[in-house]
Amino acid sequence: MRRRIEIVAVERERIIQCSVVTDCPVCLSRTELLTPIQAAALTQVEEEKVHQWLAVGKAHGVETPEGERRICKRSLLLFG
Repeated sequence: MRRRIEIVAVERERIIQCSVVTDCPVCLSRTELLTPIQAAALTQVEEEKVHQWLAVGKAHGVETPEGERRICKRSLLLFG
């Protein structure tokens, strides 16, 4: 009797949609402002963890006029 073994490799896909390089209003550095989902994908953590980092000051960001959060990519890279 022959057995068939199938090996499936799945590559984790990181999707960072077109971000814009701009000046962070908090640290005044030239960087990208990411959505919480983009920040989580970049750092490979859950989105909730990014919100925790913002709450305790390990990363910083701004809130858009629409009420959406944008996280400074530089703060994530310096922290990480």
